[in-house]
Amino acid sequence: MRRRLLAAVLVGLIAAISNVACQAASIEQVRFASARTKLGPLTARSALKANEPAPPDVILDGYLVKPEGRGPFPAVVLLHGCSGLQASFRRAPAASRWIEDLVTWGYAVLAFDSFTARGFTPICSREVEFYRVADAFGALAFLTTRHDVVASKITVLGFSSGGIAALSAVEQRDHEPFELSGDLHFNAAIAFSPVCISEGIMGAPALVLVGELDDWSPVARCQFMVADSAARGAPIKLVVYPGAAHDFGDAALRPLRQRFGHFSAYNRAAAEDAIAQVKAFLARTR
Repeated sequence: MRRRLLAAVLVGLIAAISNVACQAASIEQVRFASARTKLGPLTARSALKANEPAPPDVILDGYLVKPEGRGPFPAVVLLHGCSGLQASFRRAPAASRWIEDLVTWGYAVLAFDSFTARGFTPICSREVEFYRVADAFGALAFLTTRHDVVASKITVLGFSSGGIAALSAVEQRDHEPFELSGDLHFNAAIAFSPVCISEGIMGAPALVLVGELDDWSPVARCQFMVADSAARGAPIKLVVYPGAAHDFGDAALRPLRQRFGHFSAYNRAAAEDAIAQVKAFLARTR
């Protein structure tokens, strides 16, 4: 009986905390299109000759959470990891730790689902990473049309595979692979536990946070990326957490567990410092 009573009290307390969090921010369900991929000259000519219709837009579902007030606010685009947008997040977006912190710091936050619209289940692959970058730019284009967002102050923040996409979204390229209207670019990028496959020549400042024991996102590769990018492009700050594994900021990962063939575990010291690092980085680039 006591256990049942305690469980009921805990459920009620969690619900009350979620309701308070939801009341402290404005939450709007939104839909927007992923950025279209540019066709090469030969492909475009072939499609025109064959009278092929343009492929339909990929429409993404998301949540825009804002501080109270009219704004305009600087904004953060959140890119989920290989597990997709969690059901718990859909139930109470404002109760998410990162959403709560970012909104408290004065940022509007756009989080969305990259997988459902494409029929993907949780997946980690190089093929998906390109779509994730297209989605990031679709989110950026959507936010720049909003009167309650400062279009020139939009940061992209990603976790794991989303971190790879976040870095790719600010990387300098010889050509733009997406159809974008106007000069759209992110103000900064933050990547948690990414595989550092970028050449590191960034068009905007970047913050990379990785665990020393990450068997998915090798620290050495990130160190090489930062060293190789020295004096080229925008600065990259790399923070390495001793004794921390992949997804060190996910409090649900206690104890250590294996996901997608790699080990992940929560590390409280690393998670708390990462919050401070992100807050300071956003303040510097705001």
